[in-house]
Amino acid sequence: MSGPMTALAQSEPLVPEPRTSMNGNGHLALPPGGDAAPSTYLDFLPAIYAADPFVGRFLRIFEDVLTPISVQVDNQPYYFDPLTTPVEILEYMSYWVDMDDEGNDWTLPKRRALIAAAATLYRMRGTRAGLKKHLGIYLGTPPLIIERTNGFRLESDARLGLNTSIGENRARTFTVTIAVEKPDEIDMDTVRSIIEADKPVETGYILRLVDL
Repeated sequence: MSGPMTALAQSEPLVPEPRTSMNGNGHLALPPGGDAAPSTYLDFLPAIYAADPFVGRFLRIFEDVLTPISVQVDNQPYYFDPLTTPVEILEYMSYWVDMDDEGNDWTLPKRRALIAAAATLYRMRGTRAGLKKHLGIYLGTPPLIIERTNGFRLESDARLGLNTSIGENRARTFTVTIAVEKPDEIDMDTVRSIIEADKPVETGYILRLVDL
């Protein structure tokens, strides 16, 4: 049976590199052709115990068993951070935030960013700011979103000559303009699915893709 603990054991080391001994003196592997180095646990005992080589070798048994556990505990915060956790655990996290069906075909950095922002996106769902943030994670740059009103209007996301126009009032309608250098690399089906999931109920939208 596989699970989170199996995934932890099989994953690559995390960043920052975990320490490998209780007191940072280096790893505990046996030297080639030599005897086991005495346990670093002797540093925490009275000096009289270091005089007997058996004590140092005996304590190595406990140190070799406990050190990997200590390393795992010391690095536990990195396992629960979507930006640093192993890929196997990232999949579990996608279930925790109900995003296991979204972002499966995204690049790994974008998928990490999506899961890290999940709580914020749920809280902002149905707002222009939330839609901009969600689309921005996928696109790599935030889109321009304006709400259509009667006449000519300039606001924070309006760009003269790019997504402004003089036209009639369109109630419950907003315009999303995506301006990128390589529009052919944008999956418009993914963009539409994000908009449909995040837009307010009973609203329509106009989607524009502009080549910079």
